[in-house]
Order: sequence, then C-alpha cells, then structure tokens
Amino acid sequence: MSVLKIAGIVSLGVLVTGCINVQTGSRGHGDFNYYDAASVKGVSVQNGEIAVTVSSNGCTDKDFIDAEVEKDGRSHFEVEFERVRTDHCKAYKPDGVTLVYTFQELGIPAGSTVEIENQVRG
Repeated sequence: MSVLKIAGIVSLGVLVTGCINVQTGSRGHGDFNYYDAASVKGVSVQNGEIAVTVSSNGCTDKDFIDAEVEKDGRSHFEVEFERVRTDHCKAYKPDGVTLVYTFQELGIPAGSTVEIENQVRG
C-alpha cells in the first residue's frame, strides 16, 4: 500500500503544515461503492481544504456525499467519504466531479493531520 502525503496551507495567512494520508491500492478501510459504482478518483489538501474527486453521472454534489470525521489523537483526524444518495443523472463525466470541504466545515482545526480512509481509484 502506498501512502501519499501532501502539505497543506491554511487560509488564515499563516503557513501551517498539515498532512493528508491517502490509502491507495487494493486495500483500504472505506468502501465508497455504497449505492452505485461511484469511487474516490483523487484527493488533495490545500489552503485548509480537502478536495475530493468522485465519480458522477452529472448530479453528484455534497448532498450526495457524507464526510464522516473521527478524531484520532490530539491533532489527527480520519475522514471517510460515503455516498448517501444515488446519482441517477445520465451525463458523461469520465473525470467525475471535485467536491471541496473546508477544514472548518468538517470541524478539523488548522494544522491538523488528516487521513483519508477511502481507497483512491483513478
């Protein structure tokens, strides 16, 4: 299993280092195929935000995806993205859609480390 670490910068004008560990390969904790063939296609952290790219049939937005956040230590958080609604649209979106979640909206303090529990399937 490979682990990708990305430095993050918070938007408070102060440079704070954050890390994100992304599970890749055939093993991982999360199963993003909850209702359909959607999957996490990519993830990045920048300026206090987590940008997650997921498969979409054209209608997927944040109402379709739940971000479950669990605190695991003083400043370490685990985040798992789960599809909670099926996207029945018929648009051709081979690259999926990118949804952006701020650390603040997820309740994650600036400078924390974040581990994404989903498998990334490019």
